[in-house]
Amino acid sequence: MERSALEIRTLSSPSSRALAGSILSAPLLMLLVLAAFSPLRAQWRVGTIMIEGNQQLSLNELSRAMSLKRGRPYAEWMVSEDRAKLIALYRSRGFLQTEVDEFEKNIDLQNQRVDVNITIREGTQTILSSIETAGNTVFARQDLLSMVDIRTGRPLDARELNLLKQRIISRYHQQGYIHVVVRDRFYFPENERLAEVYFDIDEGPRVTVGKISIQGNLHIKTSVVRRALEIAPGKVYSEEKMRRSKANLYRIGVLKDIRHELAFSTQDSSVVDVSLTMVEGDFRSVGVGGGIGDVDGLRGWLEWGHYNLAERAFSLLQLTRITYQPFEDTPAYEYSYSSSLTLRQPYFLNSRIEASTTGLFEKVSYTHHDEEKLALNVMLRNIVTLRRELSLLLELNQRNIFNVDTSTADQSIVDNRGNNITSLIAPLAMFDFRDDRFNPRKGLMVMMRSTLAGGPLLLGSINFYRFSFEGSYLYPIHRFSGRNPLVIAARVKLGTVRQFGGTLSVPPTEAFNIGGAKSLRGYGELSVGPLNDRNVAGNVLVETNFELRFPVRNNFGGVLFLDAANVFDQLRFDNRFHLLATAGAGLRYRTPIGPLRIDFAFKLNNFLASRLEQAGTRLEEEANARGRIHFGIGHAF
Repeated sequence: MERSALEIRTLSSPSSRALAGSILSAPLLMLLVLAAFSPLRAQWRVGTIMIEGNQQLSLNELSRAMSLKRGRPYAEWMVSEDRAKLIALYRSRGFLQTEVDEFEKNIDLQNQRVDVNITIREGTQTILSSIETAGNTVFARQDLLSMVDIRTGRPLDARELNLLKQRIISRYHQQGYIHVVVRDRFYFPENERLAEVYFDIDEGPRVTVGKISIQGNLHIKTSVVRRALEIAPGKVYSEEKMRRSKANLYRIGVLKDIRHELAFSTQDSSVVDVSLTMVEGDFRSVGVGGGIGDVDGLRGWLEWGHYNLAERAFSLLQLTRITYQPFEDTPAYEYSYSSSLTLRQPYFLNSRIEASTTGLFEKVSYTHHDEEKLALNVMLRNIVTLRRELSLLLELNQRNIFNVDTSTADQSIVDNRGNNITSLIAPLAMFDFRDDRFNPRKGLMVMMRSTLAGGPLLLGSINFYRFSFEGSYLYPIHRFSGRNPLVIAARVKLGTVRQFGGTLSVPPTEAFNIGGAKSLRGYGELSVGPLNDRNVAGNVLVETNFELRFPVRNNFGGVLFLDAANVFDQLRFDNRFHLLATAGAGLRYRTPIGPLRIDFAFKLNNFLASRLEQAGTRLEEEANARGRIHFGIGHAF
């Protein structure tokens, strides 16, 4: 069910602190005087840019590396930055002795323009003939040098060598050698034409943890903090373990600042004492909000919670949501109401598992029926990493389907009328290797879900099993200077669900229903599936999505997309295999929590005409629609 919408919220909750800084370079005295006496609307611009002395690198290469562009606003900080960029560019091409003079600036007072002259002395290009390590006993030479793809016989890239040096240091730090020192040496046997590079490594002792002191936790028991730590006395210390420890503490939800200090008895001691200082946040919250969405219509919510019961970071959260759709004649659902109470316990039974228990009541008015659900569930989930999630859901629910329109409703709705009790177990595994959770540019994410309801081991009157697989991949195919890259994104989603043990059909909300802002964008929300189409069983799902994401200007970006999906009774690769396809374009505005988006989608093909049963139904309205407009928060996938 699509929940993206524009919301206005008022919330008092645990807050976090952000640090901001700025760099101010000293401009020319003349520019300061001129700016002080110039009209406020006047803005200095870059005039001509003359580059002299470049023979090995073209003017286009040099211009692309610079921030100064002809006709664009002039800023003094760009001058020193561009000089450093040009030197770094030459060093990456093997010109280790390149010199770039201070930029000569000629000021045109009448046109408020600054002309720039640049003089470069390139020097000799150096070829890397060999690269060696010395002093390393913990790691083999090849293990260290393979961390960056540096090949001999090519121009020496100073930036790659520096990257390799930093990765060698990081590799040692991860294994507890935090005193490691790596020095690079260059030997030129042929007058700087060829270079032999040596990394001299002083590994130092392997450092273990001594005492761990914790302070600042005035209302949280120290035992709760210690359970989150990846370091322990007598164990090897590494900054990576310390980073993960802080991440675990932040995920508890009651700390807004955590800092650590290291103390050695001597400069090269093999034992380090760790001091942790933390600042606690607010433990209570009350929130109220509302908004408007293309699926829910009008929405409102009320929330309150306490996040540190018994001083053990137990949390109790109550959430009530109400939605009402007045804008569409035949919406996916007219209104919904839900209320839940959740008790959460981090580090359940002194383990790295988070346990939560939720009581839930929900009522939804669909097109062909109304449904009420009363449920009690227990969720067990690992909390030690954001890159991997393993969870297990146990749920007992009573579902009541009533006010069924038997003339238009799917057979699965008719089969499941009245009260039914379902007991289910649902494991989930998710592996996220994307570079960013909210605004990813590259990486892979894989998610697998399964559900078993009823059967000989579980109670209840409904028996079914369900499995789904979802994989998405992002790859930057082109990088623009100073802007976000051009990214191709793809997703594949497959699923199957089946009833067994005397159950006539899978409940319609447990079957696959697609359409909407995050699946088949040319169709309405949940318009393809048994909830709104009695011709589709929804037992098998096949879905693919492709996007080309490109920058436009500043935080604005665009998307071209293609969606192809459908649901089936059984998967047969014959003339019955028919994917519905939509295409379109969208606009994105980048925010720290994901982009604000609007998508314009149109259909490439449509429902089969034989599926239309009577005029005026939601199915006919959907078949006659040429496409949809969706807006929301976050990427579609």
